This record gives sequence, structure tokens and C-alpha cells, in this order.
Amino acid sequence: MKNYGIYQRVAVSSYQASCFDSRKTHLLGTPPLIPRKEVDFMRKRRNQIPLRVDDSELQIINQKAALCGLTREEYLRQTAVGIVPKELPKADFTEILYQLRMIGNNIHQITVKANTLHFIDTPMYRKNYEHLQSVIGAIMERIY
Repeated sequence: MKNYGIYQRVAVSSYQASCFDSRKTHLLGTPPLIPRKEVDFMRKRRNQIPLRVDDSELQIINQKAALCGLTREEYLRQTAVGIVPKELPKADFTEILYQLRMIGNNIHQITVKANTLHFIDTPMYRKNYEHLQSVIGAIMERIY
């Protein structure tokens, strides 16, 4: 929402815009200006807390919020009510998770095949086991 002094531009449907008698949308379809009192009435959070911090504190807050994937305001709201926001997983986490799921799927297929044929494909099982061990080793290196 952009601030226009005592007015704010808000997103409304064309039907809602047509209901405004003198404040119809512009030719480009931009929403009408609505008096700020109407907008404040629609807000969920009506209270503001002015907070002053120095540059280093602001930088720390911004960094922690970015690591958690939250806005600065949402990060401060969560910490104020006692929620400790968790950092988002690293980008390579999804690749590792994908690899583990594929290995699990392969082992499941080997198990199904062994149950139906009453025979264990030892070379295939050993190959998947070694791949699993290498992925676990890579995970341990990244963690520690």
C-alpha cells in the first residue's frame, strides 16, 4: 500500500470501485484513493511501537530476519511473543534430502523384489548401501 498523505491506495475489485460514487478508478484501472480512516479500520494490527536502534543493532536484526526468511517486523513480532524463529535450511539441504529419498526408494524396490522373488540382488543392494554411506558422509562433513 502506498501512502498518499491522508489517503491510501488499496486494491479493490472493479465492483467495489464502481460502488464509489465520486472516486471511480482511473483509465488505467488503478484503485481509487480511500480515506485513511477507512483503511485503518480494516487493519488487523492498529498499534505501533516506535523503536530506536543504532546501526549495528539494525544490521543484526535485518540479518537474523533474512536468515529466517521473515520481514524485520514479523521477526520482531515473533521474538516479542516468545517464539524463537528458526533459520531456513541451506540451499543444498533440498539436494541432500532428494538424494536420501531416492536412496530410500531404491532400497524399498530391492526389498519388494527380494520378497517377491525370494532372492536378494546383492550387487544392487551393496551399490545402494555404499551410495547411502557416501551421502551420509557428505552430510556429516557439512554439519561438522
